[in-house]
Amino acid sequence: MQEFRNMNNLEELDLSHNLIEDIKGFERQYVLGKLELLDLSYNSFNGIIPSLGFLSSLKTLNLQGINLNGSIDIGEFHNMSSLEEMDLSDNHIDNIKGNDEGVRVAESSLVVLY
Repeated sequence: MQEFRNMNNLEELDLSHNLIEDIKGFERQYVLGKLELLDLSYNSFNGIIPSLGFLSSLKTLNLQGINLNGSIDIGEFHNMSSLEEMDLSDNHIDNIKGNDEGVRVAESSLVVLY
């Protein structure tokens, strides 16, 4: 993921439809601090939500159709205090649960949840 190291002004990143299975090392991309939109839709994460909590400036997150299943813990997104829109559609999610901190963040900033 070194490809992103010089993109410190990047605001939108669309990695959809790329057969990506994981994004290990992505969390070390501190230069993505201005990223507001991340589209990871229709990749192959196989039921695992990628670790994205470090993207605190993110406003829109698209995780549509990435093979999520079972329960989703909204606490995974507790550092995303700017998150306004999240798309979890076209997955196999049974339940969305969360700890108090994650729920507070979701209630305070999240406007649209698919």
